[in-house]
Amino acid sequence: MLHATEVLGAETYDSNGNFVGRVKELFIEPAEQPNRVARILLGRGKYRPLVARFDQVSFVAPGTIKLNVDERVLLPYEPNEAWLAVRKDLLDQQIIDTNGRKVVRVNDIDLAEERINSTME
Repeated sequence: MLHATEVLGAETYDSNGNFVGRVKELFIEPAEQPNRVARILLGRGKYRPLVARFDQVSFVAPGTIKLNVDERVLLPYEPNEAWLAVRKDLLDQQIIDTNGRKVVRVNDIDLAEERINSTME
């Protein structure tokens, strides 16, 4: 099992082994699949950030992500209000229960791989 903090900042490589960028953010799409990281924001220094979909990821380990596509297939980042940002919206935030009481501050999120329809998610 991985933690979100082990993936944030990870070096990301395309299918040819070329360095693409570092993971800046993990996005969840609550309306589509609330329990899956749907997209990964890749920072590239002075270049425009790119976004990789979950189905474009072939390998994840602490500090490293490998994609199953070439860098040229990735789309430029366009902000989307429907996406929940793990680093910005969840980490180091207080979770409030339905009665308005503070429950806990989120330090990390557990990430687990699951085989669904013969693919790893």
